[in-house]
Amino acid sequence: MNKNTSTPQKQFWSWETQTAMDVLKSAIDGLSTDDAKSRGVTHLESSLHPFMKDVKLFFSQFKNPLILLLVFGLLLSSYLGEYTNAGIIFSILFLSGVLGFVQERNAGKAIEKLRQLIQTKAHVKRDGTSCDIPICEVVPGDIILLEAGDIVPADCLIIASKDFYVNEAVLTGESFPVEKKIGTLPIDTALLNRINSVFKGTNVISGTAIVIAVETEGETELGKIETEIGIISEETAFEKGIKQFGYMLMKI
Repeated sequence: MNKNTSTPQKQFWSWETQTAMDVLKSAIDGLSTDDAKSRGVTHLESSLHPFMKDVKLFFSQFKNPLILLLVFGLLLSSYLGEYTNAGIIFSILFLSGVLGFVQERNAGKAIEKLRQLIQTKAHVKRDGTSCDIPICEVVPGDIILLEAGDIVPADCLIIASKDFYVNEAVLTGESFPVEKKIGTLPIDTALLNRINSVFKGTNVISGTAIVIAVETEGETELGKIETEIGIISEETAFEKGIKQFGYMLMKI
């Protein structure tokens, strides 16, 4: 991808500190809580009412070809007046759906609790005071305080630093820590040489820095890589076999 064709906001390594503040409508004391909320990303899944999420999960239990065969059998039995058979098939479908729904719902709640326990925080300035927020709540314009051991929560421009070294192996493959410091760079500077910027997913080795978030979520360099690669959830051999068997029966 040619970086020179990106929008001005994506060329933040060429900005001065005041330019970043002006473009992102931020200040050294950080954003206000209301301003940060207005810039936040609303995820579709999280915006769904819990009841609607449960309904969606329940009906997702009936996508298996074998289940669809039973649905067809239910409709056919009802049409032919075989109400006893229809009742039996309906009971099997309902109990199967409820069992799968309960198992997936409980598993989902357990995973969510684990995520809350291990959720990484970012140290930012909001309303002029320092506070810790989940990384997913960092928005463009946030003033972030970084120190040794921190994971960088967004693609950011450095506005102050002291003996600041970052490990960028996740992006560049470079195993040695890179010194980062304030400054401006040409627009065509390669990712590896952007010493005035830090990127989401990299980790701080030593020193401290104050940075301003420019790109978050899928707009970050790491987010673009994740989008290009995609996340493929592979089926197990058993699931593939069941699905193929179901399709075979449907063809018959």
